[in-house]
Amino acid sequence: MSKSAFAYTISRSRRNMIEKQISYLDSYITRMRQIYTENIVGPAEAAGLRISMEPNRGAHGEIPFPATFTRMINERFKETNGFNVEIISESPINPKQNLKTPLDKEGNVFLKSNPDKLFTKTFVEDEKVYIGLYTADKATSQGCVSCHSSLKNKTYKIGDILGIRKYLLIYSNEVTIGNFELNTDLESFNRSKRIFEQTLQAVRLGGKFPLDISETKYKTVSEIGRAHV
Repeated sequence: MSKSAFAYTISRSRRNMIEKQISYLDSYITRMRQIYTENIVGPAEAAGLRISMEPNRGAHGEIPFPATFTRMINERFKETNGFNVEIISESPINPKQNLKTPLDKEGNVFLKSNPDKLFTKTFVEDEKVYIGLYTADKATSQGCVSCHSSLKNKTYKIGDILGIRKYLLIYSNEVTIGNFELNTDLESFNRSKRIFEQTLQAVRLGGKFPLDISETKYKTVSEIGRAHV
């Protein structure tokens, strides 16, 4: 029971901590993009500078789109921290930023109906356990609205979903350990606790107790006091 309880506690604690940290980071990115759009992109456009998806490949003076700017920061961060952030969409302005995996598509469907929630799921890849977290990427300023409306020939307003944000990190470098921790749920903990309590009662007062976790095999014992008479 202690093993199950420990694994369950650790799992919930880690998941909650990761989700809380991602929520903080998501709020930061929202505010960062809003400030960048209003104070960099807007004035740059007014000055006649070109806004680009690939500013490093273009002529001098090109300004990255807000989503491009976020991606450029992430690429530098990912090199040393193994943590990935992407802004993707089912209909992206940059064709390279489309939904690439079944999990991307699942997260996109979920967030369409639950734009204020966090979508989370774990999966195994390259012999590691990953956790993917997704949030809605919304228009936060008039600059976002005007740009997307112009480029997509569609009317947007502040608060509309423009795409989704994908946060990807390694949950465990060991598949066995990661899966054990993740798959130890509350039901497993409660079952182990119940078996432990039944065993203690049987040994103390006499009666039967389960021999296996599935509770299909039992053993009957005598009360401790009577056994020593």
